[in-house]
Amino acid sequence: DNEVERMVKEAKEHEAEDREKTELIEVRNRADSLIYSVEKSLREYGDQLNDTEKADIQQKARGLKDIMQTSNRPEIEKKIEELQNASYALSEKMYQQASAGQQTQAPPEPGPEPEQPTASADDEASRESPGSDAVEADYEVIDEEEKGPDEEQE
Repeated sequence: DNEVERMVKEAKEHEAEDREKTELIEVRNRADSLIYSVEKSLREYGDQLNDTEKADIQQKARGLKDIMQTSNRPEIEKKIEELQNASYALSEKMYQQASAGQQTQAPPEPGPEPEQPTASADDEASRESPGSDAVEADYEVIDEEEKGPDEEQE
């Protein structure tokens, strides 16, 4: 009993510290995800930004990477917000390009809908295709119990 009580007491004493560590880990993960997605977007769409916008985003990403190494959670959150705000221009360019791409696509030609594959692999293998070496054959299933007395049993 004393051992359990001691462990519960220690857990309560360290509860705030554990919560703080958990929150720091979560904010670092958010920062890491944001940096990854912003850098990926910069590689794909960075040429659509002017040099000042691009440099600002890169500088904010570097600042966030640097502060992530510390345990200063409020400062990490501040840098996350700064990078998010700086990357809005990039997000707008991506959105504009995506919506422009959808508008320039030609509508599909009218006609029958293309068939959706619904057959399993076994059905595909058993289906005869033109020019294949498949041979159609009849067969009869013989039940072992129904064999006559003059037929050999295994």
